[in-house]
Amino acid sequence: MESNSQPAQHPDSKRLFILVWVMGSAATVALLLAALFLGISWGWALGAFILATIGKWVARWHHRKQSRQLYVPALMQYGFTETEAEQAWEQAYYGGSDKLAEMRSKQGHPDS
Repeated sequence: MESNSQPAQHPDSKRLFILVWVMGSAATVALLLAALFLGISWGWALGAFILATIGKWVARWHHRKQSRQLYVPALMQYGFTETEAEQAWEQAYYGGSDKLAEMRSKQGHPDS
């Protein structure tokens, strides 16, 4: 089932997870130093590291999801099928734009 409406974008949630990642990373460094020199538990540093890692993972996932939601429909407007558009997005996102350039030249796209 296809829908022309795009899901709501929530840039604040992405910023929240980036903030969690940055603050968690800073806390990890501070707690590691405190564990080394002040003798506090290493568990606090480990907890901050895990929180920072989760924040970074979720921020990347959110960015990937938003990118795909914008990229694939834009390619479909140029005449790509949904499958071709998804393949081109994956190629561009994960490893260059060779596939996209090849598909654009097949479609007679002016940017090729």
